[in-house]
Amino acid sequence: MSAAPGTSTGADPIIVLDGVSKFFAGRGRGEASVARGVRAVDDVSLRIARGEVFGVVGYSGAGKSTLVRLINALERADAGTIDVDGRRVTELGERGLRDLRADIGMVFQQFNLFGARTVARNVEYPLRLAGWSRDRRRARVAELLEFVGLSDKARSYPAQLSGGQKQRVGIARALATSPHILLADEATSALDPETTRDVLDLLRRVNRELGVTIVVITHEMSVVQYVCHKVAVMEDGKVVEHGDVYQIFADPQTQATCRFIQTALKDRPAPDVVARLRERHPGRLVVVTLPDTGRGFDVTAFTTGLDARAAVVYGGVTEVGDRPFGSLTLELTGPQTEDAVTRLRDAAPVVDLGTAADPLDDARWVESIARKEGA
Repeated sequence: MSAAPGTSTGADPIIVLDGVSKFFAGRGRGEASVARGVRAVDDVSLRIARGEVFGVVGYSGAGKSTLVRLINALERADAGTIDVDGRRVTELGERGLRDLRADIGMVFQQFNLFGARTVARNVEYPLRLAGWSRDRRRARVAELLEFVGLSDKARSYPAQLSGGQKQRVGIARALATSPHILLADEATSALDPETTRDVLDLLRRVNRELGVTIVVITHEMSVVQYVCHKVAVMEDGKVVEHGDVYQIFADPQTQATCRFIQTALKDRPAPDVVARLRERHPGRLVVVTLPDTGRGFDVTAFTTGLDARAAVVYGGVTEVGDRPFGSLTLELTGPQTEDAVTRLRDAAPVVDLGTAADPLDDARWVESIARKEGA
């Protein structure tokens, strides 16, 4: 996977969370129940713009699935406020919640299709609940199946479909009532890489062609890299970092974010690789995050006129947000190595790993990989 859509289609927020918390009590009563309980979402504040694809990434237990269930009030917040398309979700009664949920589509990890109903009847189901006439339902189902590329599967049953086809049916069903928001909870985690790419391409079409705001819940940073405009990283119920996907990849600020980025990108050497590089390259090793200059990155420019040399010993380039992204690990040698490092720092983010004789491990991403491998 590589490119994600470059910019969102709107700036005004369609989903606003302010200081939102959700607590699940443990077994027992009174103080014992509270002590054993879990704060699944802890004081979360987010703004999701209309027309963007917003990712929420976290490992199992981080609170991301609870967060998405708070948006459509399948779970009720214990603290804070949630506004969706101008409606204060945390104050709505049952009738208001029914109207709200009609404007929010949901796509699930395990598809949640009715096995005894055909593809067409599965897609039709929310339209029957909404009271659409038979002719309108048939026309809408045909339109949606064409959109997701399954017109020839209308009379098939879920058991006759591949995983990717089942998820396409799930997306078609979620779009049946023309919602403004689509919540995708681990929608690709049960799929193989090629099928995942196809489903994410479909979600991009939903966003670009239909203008639907999409909230993607995932534990895979490669999904965020490919499809999202913005991302929030969750850990232990809290949002530990959020912002533009490219900026988050380029300059992560937390250990949790670094761990996720390392799973999506293979451009930066893990600690064991750094150790092997030091055995072969006694010079100064620096990791340079490549800037998006539109002109490429000329390594030789940083040693021109200096008594120093630069050699690429590791790295890779991909795309994030339709922009080139990656890093190079360089070995710098020569009396004016320090001057070359200064030039590099003026042009791009640099992590200094030191030399084989005087190693440094000050990189946040190196520390985070070491922690993950030692867990």
